[in-house]
Amino acid sequence: MNDNELFDHLKNRERKYAPIKWSNKLKIGYSVIDQHHKKLFGLVQELHDIIHSDHSDKASIERIAISLRTYTIYHFGVEERILKMYNCPLYNEHKRQHTEFISTIERCFSELISGNSDAQDKIHEFLLNWLVDHVRGSDRKWGDWIRQHYPNVLDLD
Repeated sequence: MNDNELFDHLKNRERKYAPIKWSNKLKIGYSVIDQHHKKLFGLVQELHDIIHSDHSDKASIERIAISLRTYTIYHFGVEERILKMYNCPLYNEHKRQHTEFISTIERCFSELISGNSDAQDKIHEFLLNWLVDHVRGSDRKWGDWIRQHYPNVLDLD
């Protein structure tokens, strides 16, 4: 589905949303990162709750958007330091994904804060899908790589 099709889909659907909650299926096995991911899922859920609240306002949306951006940048920095520390060969690709994501959300901020509910839904869906795909894909890959090469580093519970 391209961006226009996604936008049309979001614009024409009823606003029903089944939140994706954190589960152990999303764990990568590195407890600090798993805690970060839980927090990021919570922030994305908070964004959804704010943009669908009857009392939503620009200041509230801006507050959560800034929190989400700030925490995401912090989290990405921690992940990247871990990958460098273990000389993980996935580092460059992972850093590129992070840089691209930050660039995308920076461009989306004005639309998010604008009050346009269609744009807000589209951005929220992008954030949620990206987070799920990234954790299940790229983060799981580097977690598996570290587990294979440094088996005593990760929590395997």
